[in-house]
Amino acid sequence: MWTIRLFTIFALLCLTSVYSLNPADAGNLKSKSLCSTNAECMKIGQPLLKPTRRYSRNRALRPRQSNVPPMYTGAIQILDANSNSLGYVSRTLNQANIYDVTTDLNNALVVSFGQSDNGPVLFTISPGTRNAAYPYFGGAFNGGATTANMGGTGSSASRSYASFVGAASEVRGKAQNTPTTFQPRGNQGVETDVFFYNPATTQITAQWTNTDGSVRDTIFYRGQGGYGLGMISPVNFAAFRSSFSSANPQIVTFYLVSPPAS
Repeated sequence: MWTIRLFTIFALLCLTSVYSLNPADAGNLKSKSLCSTNAECMKIGQPLLKPTRRYSRNRALRPRQSNVPPMYTGAIQILDANSNSLGYVSRTLNQANIYDVTTDLNNALVVSFGQSDNGPVLFTISPGTRNAAYPYFGGAFNGGATTANMGGTGSSASRSYASFVGAASEVRGKAQNTPTTFQPRGNQGVETDVFFYNPATTQITAQWTNTDGSVRDTIFYRGQGGYGLGMISPVNFAAFRSSFSSANPQIVTFYLVSPPAS
């Protein structure tokens, strides 16, 4: 019995000696060995545990902002003056090799393009809906590049329009002669970077650059008898409609919609 008491006294003296030699370690030892929760610490009069950060390994990470500009892809829906749908820009060219209208979304042309905040953009036709030699959706002027002006007056006003075609190459700014589905020989003034897109309304609009560098707002039309779809200055439309009455051109608007399911 005396042996046990002596051993206990000896152990307490050793522990006291350790605390006195290194108080900081002793404090750490107490907090680690004497309590594991704040409730236990309060019971034995020890300092509360320091808060620790708890998290789940599976928690979702915040998305990082991307510097890559958005890309848009879809079909082009066509509405008449009363906002009734006429259909979509067709992937199948009409008898004049100009883009026209289809009522079947599965036969719609599909285009991709970037944002147009800083200027007009290029519409690239998806590989599955284009003529391989003409990957770009653009306007082919009714004449060569040197005469490709819209918004003028006089005898040329009625002929100042551009049909929507497939173009062999991209043309920024003023028209250039380049091969198209309508004129494969390339003797027609073409512009491709003419489109603007408003993501808030999904509407597509366009501008034409004249030979002097001036820019004209345009409207879209749909004509019968092979005239198909095209663009023209609003000030020239009345003369155009009068001169080409057999085409019965009507003003239309374009909107981007989801492409057909592949």
